[in-house]
Amino acid sequence: MNTSIELPSGKIININRFIALIPNNNIDSDYQLILEGYPYPINLESSDAQNLKIILQ
Repeated sequence: MNTSIELPSGKIININRFIALIPNNNIDSDYQLILEGYPYPINLESSDAQNLKIILQ
């Protein structure tokens, strides 16, 4: 079953593929989201990361 959610920025992700949410020191984004099967991390804004944390609790 696919469980897709839409984040405040408009990004849609499948949370069944969630592996990790990592704080990022890069200027481009606040967090990096790692999903199973995805070749590279997805940059997330702080608001997206905060909403994702709430959903995954």
